[in-house]
Amino acid sequence: MKLLVFPKDPNPYQELLYRQLQGKVERAYLDVSQQSLLRFVSFYPLLICNLVLYRLRGYKLFHLHWIYPFYVPRWVPLHRQLSYVQIRLFYVLLALLGYKVIWTIHNVVPQMPQTPNDELLMQKLGKLAQAKFIHSRSALALMEQHHVSTQNTYLIPHGNYKGVYPDMITRAEARKKLGLKSSDTVLLFFGNIVPYKGLDALLDVTDRITDPHVRIVLAGRSNSEALHQRINRSVQAGRAQYYGGYIADTDVAAYFRAADAVCLPFAEITTSGSTVLALTFGKPVITPRMGALNDIPEAAGYFYDPADPHGLEDALHRAIANPKQLAQHGSAAERYAQSLDWSVLAPKAYEVYERVLRGDTNDKS
Repeated sequence: MKLLVFPKDPNPYQELLYRQLQGKVERAYLDVSQQSLLRFVSFYPLLICNLVLYRLRGYKLFHLHWIYPFYVPRWVPLHRQLSYVQIRLFYVLLALLGYKVIWTIHNVVPQMPQTPNDELLMQKLGKLAQAKFIHSRSALALMEQHHVSTQNTYLIPHGNYKGVYPDMITRAEARKKLGLKSSDTVLLFFGNIVPYKGLDALLDVTDRITDPHVRIVLAGRSNSEALHQRINRSVQAGRAQYYGGYIADTDVAAYFRAADAVCLPFAEITTSGSTVLALTFGKPVITPRMGALNDIPEAAGYFYDPADPHGLEDALHRAIANPKQLAQHGSAAERYAQSLDWSVLAPKAYEVYERVLRGDTNDKS
């Protein structure tokens, strides 16, 4: 079985999935991008050539994870309109070349608008795909909300990140490295810092916490000047520690081992790899009940209704109030993450690949 994957993403998710299928699936990545002027100009000719060449080499299955490589750089005039046109042409090419498309719906629609009509693009993709993977049944409601076809949709949860990042550092060593005291209660925000992740709401709440033993650690890249200024205000007031920029794989464990809980107050989300990563490290999460976060057991964290204006603050205070309970929730988090084993999940994906090749995908499971 030959499988063409697009795009190749730095998130380990893809390799964790395909590694389990070695010997059954011959996988290749369609790797094109448009980060520079030269790549922008050559993007579509390269894309067409590669799609044709892989099809001639016998690749029939096309596993689509994200469409962000088609988002035209913002320095290009009419970038939103051009992005829209490029994506529509991409769909046409896949159909003309006879690819059978499997779409993993990491997000039903982009959290931040990218084209004049993101919803319509996802609706078209929903009809084009012979099979769709979702990580939570809650995604079905989001698909229906955005009028994306739920036919041929298969539930395969997001697997854990066990063994991905070097994990040789102790809690004491990690805290020393980050300048944290053993007695501190440490709340971690980890991952790319973008508006939909709710960091501004988190800092508004944590700035009001007067306990000097509660420390907020922020680790991740921010491309928003407004968010960067907001972070700086909390840092200068002594309310937070910020480690900006790219976090190397070798440093990931230090942040999680130093933390007592991981706070991810999303404003909206379909699936969250950063939440699964926190659970993999055995850290309870403080997060709203939305999207795939609805599936996490109550014992694995501190959850709140996203419609409750005091929900985040109440959840934070519940976590801070009982440090011993944090460890119990952490154990439950780790047990749940262990259940998300790729050796169990990947064969489910393979079964769908086989069904797509047979043309046997006319149900919802």
